[in-house]
Amino acid sequence: MQKRTAAIGLFMTLMPLGQPLVIKTGVALTTSGVIFSIAGEANAESAIFYYDRGINKFNAGDYSGAIPDYDKAIELDPKYTSAYFDRGLSKINLRDYSGAISDYDNAIELDPKYALAYLNRGVAKINLGDNSGAISDYSKAIESDPKYALAYVNRGIAKENLKDYLGAISDYNKAIEIDSNYAGAYNNIGLIKDAKFQDPYGAISYYNKAIKVNSKYKFAYYNRGIAKSTIGDNNGAISDYSKAIEIDSNYTSAYMNRGIIKDAQFNDPYGAISDYNKALKIDPKYAPLYYNRGIAKSTIGDNNGAISDYNKAIEIDSNYTSAYVNRGVSKEKIGDMNGACSDWEKSSSLGHQNSARWVKEDC
Repeated sequence: MQKRTAAIGLFMTLMPLGQPLVIKTGVALTTSGVIFSIAGEANAESAIFYYDRGINKFNAGDYSGAIPDYDKAIELDPKYTSAYFDRGLSKINLRDYSGAISDYDNAIELDPKYALAYLNRGVAKINLGDNSGAISDYSKAIESDPKYALAYVNRGIAKENLKDYLGAISDYNKAIEIDSNYAGAYNNIGLIKDAKFQDPYGAISYYNKAIKVNSKYKFAYYNRGIAKSTIGDNNGAISDYSKAIEIDSNYTSAYMNRGIIKDAQFNDPYGAISDYNKALKIDPKYAPLYYNRGIAKSTIGDNNGAISDYNKAIEIDSNYTSAYVNRGVSKEKIGDMNGACSDWEKSSSLGHQNSARWVKEDC
């Protein structure tokens, strides 16, 4: 019988490639100057009264409650452009993207130069998978406002989704030309260079720029950590993940990646387990964390603990092939060959070739 003493070396495949810049919706600009679109006082029967009440509910996070007030404002004034806009924004926050598009259609019909409405309609479209439609809207926003850096960034994200990476970089560079302190644009160029062009050194140079203009930009530290790990600078990667955690103590992925390096590169499974424990307190439903902690526990000889963690990973993701493989390895180590064979049969059915061979040889 072949003894499997390692957990098949799956550490690095679990490392996330990083988080692209979140598409913004212009929330901070929502009420900018818009109350002047309605004349008169905000009495209890006026459109502006209901609109303002909707804004207050929106700002308090009550998106569902804001919508009926916007509805009433529009009922009283069917040409209230800003009410359509902000109702669309509430719908985006409620993930009613089709409803949001309808509202932005109305806002744009009333004001064909409404750059923010084009931007947010693009956000709704990209969330529905319509990247080409989103690009068209972002282009319209840029046509209305050629200095709209966020529209270039969002258009770049849509181009990335369509695998037009050079086009995306061009848009991010345009955003930087408009605003040299746009940390997110530097970060996104770095992501493309590392993940798509296999240029971690080039990526690091852009993450450095992002951090230079925003020393609290956790995503740039996190992504730079990944790039540093790629080039073998594991101490630098640990430092960057630690900085990201210093900025955001709930940064689950940073704890996980730091744990991966501690276990796989520095032979520090106890340190890795500590990081996985912290991450699991934040996100107890993230299967790869249990899987990675299982590997670390197996390394220190705690096979029962490892099995418990693989059980949890499989409970969350019933098709987690590697968890079945490694649970089988741990069961073999404690002498439970029936259990090991059962797990390898399952992982074999999910496409793991070594498991099929182990079943044939040992079961």
